[in-house]
Amino acid sequence: MKRVRITTGARLHFGLLDIASPFGGCGVMIDRPATVVEAHPSSEFAYSQVDSSVDHRDRAIAIAGRIAERIKPGRSLPPVHVEVQSLAPAHSGLGSGTQLSLAISEAILHAYPAIPGDDSDLRLSSDVAESDPAVGQELNLGSELNGTPVLNRELWLRGADRGRRSAVGTHGYLSGGFIVEGLEADRSGVTPNPLDMRLEMPSQWRVAILFPKVPLSSDASVSGEQEQARFESLSPVAPDRRDHLAKLLTDTLVPAIKDGDFDRFCSAATRYNRLSGELFADVQGGAYNGEATTRLIDQLLDAGFAGVGQSSWGPGVFVWHRDEESAKRFQRTWSSPQYHILVARPKDDGRCVRALPDEPA
Repeated sequence: MKRVRITTGARLHFGLLDIASPFGGCGVMIDRPATVVEAHPSSEFAYSQVDSSVDHRDRAIAIAGRIAERIKPGRSLPPVHVEVQSLAPAHSGLGSGTQLSLAISEAILHAYPAIPGDDSDLRLSSDVAESDPAVGQELNLGSELNGTPVLNRELWLRGADRGRRSAVGTHGYLSGGFIVEGLEADRSGVTPNPLDMRLEMPSQWRVAILFPKVPLSSDASVSGEQEQARFESLSPVAPDRRDHLAKLLTDTLVPAIKDGDFDRFCSAATRYNRLSGELFADVQGGAYNGEATTRLIDQLLDAGFAGVGQSSWGPGVFVWHRDEESAKRFQRTWSSPQYHILVARPKDDGRCVRALPDEPA
């Protein structure tokens, strides 16, 4: 494949089961905002992006470097042009970094072997052995794509370098749906966590996500080294708290999705999100990250909405709705100078990989 476009969705995270490995938790893929990455062979490695709000050049170079180094130490960056055409806003609770990294890594692996005169096929190279399948359901990139053999799973993950704590976005990238991972507390050391459950959400359900138009304080935007520092400062969680969250997830939240019971789902999602958030109360000031997010969630709950919570560290706040009409009505009613509201639908399929015609010389 010479030129490829990869399109993936975004990830809502309902919360972790624990603050220590294997962490575990659940979340769902949604169709918006989408991340779109293209790649094609080039004379040397190049990077460009349409949206200039946050420059991801260093991320792309690091991914390309890990791929090259894994193939042959000291190897130069792959001669591929990576172009990011769209992506979810950074540090908003939508897992944008994971979706972008996975898409860039896969795009490079599709584009690199097609370069004339390059005899190192990254997907089939004999000097890169596939890692043994993880316990549970292994990540699978598919056996064939437009006649192209399966991508090297280990190399794709090595390049992206994601999933050290949560694997929801990694599994969701491949399969879509509602993802449950890391249920077994004694399964530490497997990265990323194996997939325990994958469910399709009722297609008519919608989710509205509120984002502050004015950036919140730096304490409310958590990623990278700051995120790592927060985890390291937390005290261990009692086993019964993890067990309680896991039971709520498997005995109430999952059956509600399977049965299409919207009210039960919303009640369980709100409760699970709050209880999971309380594991991080010492570093975020309560069940939710900061006063502004806490105040917004309280207002939504007081107004009678259900299925309300904070995705990951926020500041994105989700509100579930029975259907498109209800979600759009909420969007109109709650629009304000303070918040931008996005309406999305559950994404029950994985990323889309499409071969593109070569651009004319």
